[in-house]
Amino acid sequence: GSEEIETVCITDTLSRLGANVVLASVDPEGKKLITMSRGLQIVANKTIKEVEDQDWDLIACPGGMIGAHNLQKSEILISMLKKQNKQKKYIGAICAAPATVLVTAGVLNDGATCYPTKYLLEQLPNYTIRDVVVH
Repeated sequence: GSEEIETVCITDTLSRLGANVVLASVDPEGKKLITMSRGLQIVANKTIKEVEDQDWDLIACPGGMIGAHNLQKSEILISMLKKQNKQKKYIGAICAAPATVLVTAGVLNDGATCYPTKYLLEQLPNYTIRDVVVH
């Protein structure tokens, strides 16, 4: 699954700022109980299928290699990211997610950064080694 801290910190920070945060599971069987990368279990609010037709101010993808690959395999999420990008709305990604999920969705319009392994950096077009990239 996804990396616990990356998932919870996004959710917690945005919630504290007053955002209505929805955690959606991309499990192909529609399970909402998610086992994270270190074994912690989190219950998603919705399944990706339940939220695919909604409009979002931000779609954020946590990292963790296994979790990022699971996100990458979700055709619904990839479609949502393409729609989000076309509408010029915010997309966020941490760790392995830019080099896996965002590359697959084709939404990296400019430079990006990710967890600095050679393999992941090679996946990014115009990668930068800066800690944060905002467009």
